[in-house]
Amino acid sequence: MTRIDPNPGRIQALISQSFDSARAPGQLGGRAVQMGQAQPPRVQPSNSGLINKVKSLYDRGVREQRAEEGITRGVKNFDKALSKLLDAMNPAKGNINLDKIQRHLEALPSSAHSATSRGADHNELVEARLKLYIGKLGNDQLYELSMVNRSSLFHLTQKSERLESSLLSSDREQKIVNFGKKQLENLGTVFSKELDEREKFKDAGFSVDQMVSFRQSGGKPEDIAAFKQEGFTGSEIKLYAGFAVAEAKSLKSEYQRLNIPVNEKTIVRAFKASNIKGDMEVLGSGNVNKAYKGVYKMSDGSSFTGVFKAEKKEFPIGKYPYGAYFSGIPNAMAGGRNIASYALNDLLGFDVITRVEFGMSKEEKLGIVMEMAQGKSGKKTEKELFNDPVVRRELTKLQWLDSLTGQIDRHSENYFIETDADGRGKRVIGIDNDLSFGHKIEDPNHISIKHNGNFRGREMPPVIDTDMAGAFMKLTPEKLEASLSGLLDDKEIDAAKKRLIGIQEHITLEAVVVRRTVLSTQINGVAKRSEN
Repeated sequence: MTRIDPNPGRIQALISQSFDSARAPGQLGGRAVQMGQAQPPRVQPSNSGLINKVKSLYDRGVREQRAEEGITRGVKNFDKALSKLLDAMNPAKGNINLDKIQRHLEALPSSAHSATSRGADHNELVEARLKLYIGKLGNDQLYELSMVNRSSLFHLTQKSERLESSLLSSDREQKIVNFGKKQLENLGTVFSKELDEREKFKDAGFSVDQMVSFRQSGGKPEDIAAFKQEGFTGSEIKLYAGFAVAEAKSLKSEYQRLNIPVNEKTIVRAFKASNIKGDMEVLGSGNVNKAYKGVYKMSDGSSFTGVFKAEKKEFPIGKYPYGAYFSGIPNAMAGGRNIASYALNDLLGFDVITRVEFGMSKEEKLGIVMEMAQGKSGKKTEKELFNDPVVRRELTKLQWLDSLTGQIDRHSENYFIETDADGRGKRVIGIDNDLSFGHKIEDPNHISIKHNGNFRGREMPPVIDTDMAGAFMKLTPEKLEASLSGLLDDKEIDAAKKRLIGIQEHITLEAVVVRRTVLSTQINGVAKRSEN
């Protein structure tokens, strides 16, 4: 069977990927890859052209996944070899030993074989991995490493000249030394380029951390002058890193039109207009605006399918929700409230809210992009599934989180239940957190007050497991404020602090705290299907 290597763009993404954050087993650059399990029986040849076509597509997908797995394995092995080389070149680790450096240089090609044999270019791999390594070094560390590289190159050059003039040297020995020289020259080129770029960043007022962040967002040194010419300030240039100037200007005008503060939490990152693949599809229309389904190309080459909702400055005339009025939500600016809900979900480690960030539509309108929820809405879920222990626990968790966020609109179509292949509960996920964080909701139980049917929340549950309780009790008002700052105003943050205190008092004085494994048997209908 013919091997299929990934396309050049995908290879570049794979050799440039960072391994700082842990990936789930079998995840390569955002794509699921089956590892460590036997493959299913192959489809037998058939007279049916359709079956053969399906088989061919399946085989091609498997081969592409295996190739990506091989490249990633090669990159990781190369990282280990490169790390040993750079440690040997680090003055802080002891005396510099040229023979040791040369041995580590010799080991680089073989360490990367799994990647280079599948289409990755060795020199491009060296440059990509070295950039990642030195990108986070301080200026002094980088300069010292550069000087050791230069010194090592000088000594290898002298050694090469001696071998050339010696009658006793072998061709193999000469080739090894010349290969080491070539590798050091490649490293030196990367070091020199990095030092030159850092000088440009320094002149523009960037710290090393700001430079790293700017680059991770796709920014380049040459972008700085172009942004300055268009009137962007130094702080704005850092925020709009990775945008073309024209797209950044359009986005900046959107923030100004909507009066949204631009900061690290509100700036558009992955979900740019230029990253949208194809057209966006209308999913539905609510009281305030339409929802669109869009596919965004991510930096690692994978795709993210999300729901886009444009940000509105005000509610449409005649459509100001009574619930918003009673809870203290003054306008239709739902982006900050949705992202704040996701931020607290992350802070508590709950995983019951869809991923959401600010993003853009095809027409460069600003809004939010939400993860597509899997499974069925609570309204469409079979009643029997609400007895599932995982579903009960996760619904209870979502109920606790809603108490903190002041979510007054958790009806049966605003959460989804996902099941596994056997039909058992896998995940509960809350969506559409537009009506949360009202500044009038200071008591977490007040989200359950009906207000003529305009609040659809629940009182705090009478039971909580030790994991959830521990997460709430460790959360301080200061941590809460830090998480919400830049997304909400002072009154909304103060109300959230009071709800946190109310939750902590309820856990301490009233709630039954049980072990995680027995929570589902203690709920007795607390996390039940909404009747709304």
